[in-house]
Amino acid sequence: MTTHQSGTDEWIEEVFASPPARDVQGRSRPTTRFHVSAGGNEAVEGKTASLSRLVLSSAINCGLIKRYKFEPCALCKETHGVDAIPDILFEHADNRRFFVEAKAERHLARPADIEKARAVAACAQEAGINYLFWTDLWPLVKPLGRILRSSRRCGTASVPAQQVENLVQRVDRGDAHWDELRDAGIFRDAILHAFWTGRVHLNLFEDPCDKTIVSSNIATRSFDTLLGAGINSHEWWYDLLPLGR
Repeated sequence: MTTHQSGTDEWIEEVFASPPARDVQGRSRPTTRFHVSAGGNEAVEGKTASLSRLVLSSAINCGLIKRYKFEPCALCKETHGVDAIPDILFEHADNRRFFVEAKAERHLARPADIEKARAVAACAQEAGINYLFWTDLWPLVKPLGRILRSSRRCGTASVPAQQVENLVQRVDRGDAHWDELRDAGIFRDAILHAFWTGRVHLNLFEDPCDKTIVSSNIATRSFDTLLGAGINSHEWWYDLLPLGR
């Protein structure tokens, strides 16, 4: 339980300085716990949380966000109108704060889960905190998972340093296509290493191909797409529920 008003600077410092509000290891089966070494070694619960952690680790590496925390704080019905523990809290580089629920697609078909998410979103809005609802339906799509898992492996592996430097120098002069870089002797592992470490940028939502653009412009990542995935971004899915989905 925090002692400061939700959403204030004092509150967020208290949250980040405190232990997680829930120990995921205490209620998880080992097969649903994931450890990701980059940026920390805390356990996360489930595949969507594991992928969310890759998203946030990558965003820290390139300066898009400042910090994040899983199981950040507990909300109680008496104070906040709902009993809940948001999955993630992160702080954007521009000082905006975000709660994130990272859920499997099946939660969209559970009215109680959606009702609870809406209550947390309302509480967050009142505190000046943005609320995001990430699922493996959207925006944690398969191409996002593939590029982040591949780039993490390359980013933590040994790759030819000269290739990375050549790559950075090349894209500093302007965008380049993947096949152009390959022809210049700059290969996949070096590109993904530089992407994971935040030195070059790729579109998070596209599988790399010969015409993939590699850029020095951070907007190429389309990270803002993730910031637009609020609870209402799944409205079209709710409309299917009366049809038996």
